[in-house]
Amino acid sequence: MEVKITNNDLYLTINSYGAEITSLKDIHGREYLWQGDTQYWKGRAPILFPIVGALRNNKAIIDGAEYSMPRHGIARINEFALCSKQTDRAVFKFSANGKTRESFPFDFELEVSYELIQNTLVAGFTVVNKDTRDMPFTIGYHPGFNIPIEADEQLGDYYIKFPQKETCDSPLIDPETSLIDDKNRIKVLENQDYLQLKPELFYNDALILETLKSRSLTVFSIVSGRGIKVDFDGFDYLGLWQPKNAPFLCIEPWTGTATLKSEGDILENKRGMRLLKSGQSQEYIVKITII
Repeated sequence: MEVKITNNDLYLTINSYGAEITSLKDIHGREYLWQGDTQYWKGRAPILFPIVGALRNNKAIIDGAEYSMPRHGIARINEFALCSKQTDRAVFKFSANGKTRESFPFDFELEVSYELIQNTLVAGFTVVNKDTRDMPFTIGYHPGFNIPIEADEQLGDYYIKFPQKETCDSPLIDPETSLIDDKNRIKVLENQDYLQLKPELFYNDALILETLKSRSLTVFSIVSGRGIKVDFDGFDYLGLWQPKNAPFLCIEPWTGTATLKSEGDILENKRGMRLLKSGQSQEYIVKITII
């Protein structure tokens, strides 16, 4: 089911399958969201829950038992119920069921809200633990943006600007297992608040920025001046990903990452894993502003 919301500045389309946004346009009809193409990547903006990235052999240990879960979890491959809709806001909910418990044996709710406020999309993700046990989870957002925005621009015309000067590197991702090789790293930023985009940045898969002080970034063109600002307060990690020479860039806030090659398979012990108490909830917000 498609759900559409709008205001004076933006048009947003959401698919209830995965509660995934499928279009983000400005008032002039300019499309900012990657539209999916199996040549590169068929996704557009999946929600990652209750894991981000890959598990070792797609398996994890929970309470002593082994469970199988696909890459990026189960939210993106399930139908969400539409709970409410106004002109500029829509709320969806995904609840645990018999099928989800085969992969993730907890009772939970994941509420996803989208609201348009002027030229900003505010995406909210609320995790509710309805189980009697503490519930381990991570959550992430995986939107792809049409970068370059204009047809006559190149990727090298675009820069990422951070509000603070940053020094950080990125671990490599094992191409065979998709696990994070945290012992092998490449330098990304050295006391700088900007990063020029170029295809070779992503030839080794995604960049995973683990030590950013900044909780927002702006990607913009030095030619057209167009761009996108992403605010991700509450997310400890940032992924940047582009398939080789693809015409889009994914900007991905995460609370955790894929399994490290150096860690075990017990889910609650994995890096970045949050433990949510029974009956408690936690909200995470990503803001996407068109500039």
